[in-house]
Amino acid sequence: MKLQKQGIKSLCGNSGNINPSQVFTAAEFPIRQAALAISISGLEEIQNSGEEAVIDLLESRIENGEQTFLNGLSNGIYGDGSIAGSIGGLQLLVAASPTTGVIGGKL
Repeated sequence: MKLQKQGIKSLCGNSGNINPSQVFTAAEFPIRQAALAISISGLEEIQNSGEEAVIDLLESRIENGEQTFLNGLSNGIYGDGSIAGSIGGLQLLVAASPTTGVIGGKL
């Protein structure tokens, strides 16, 4: 029995071809970074400390910052890359006419 899918073969007692197959080609994408400033002032820290503190202000701002980051990342992933510094999203990478275009700098 011989299987022919992506170089997979049943050996059944013989050595067969064990040469590596070329599955991937190179792609080049620009590096993108994201940063989000989270801070509280000394006054806010004092006002939200001790027994009177209703919420942990810094923790709440960190959670809000994480959600803001994830929303921005989601917009980038599904976007067209037209926002300055944004990642090239699906609208940019998935061609309307799949027979033309270059993705990742390679054909």
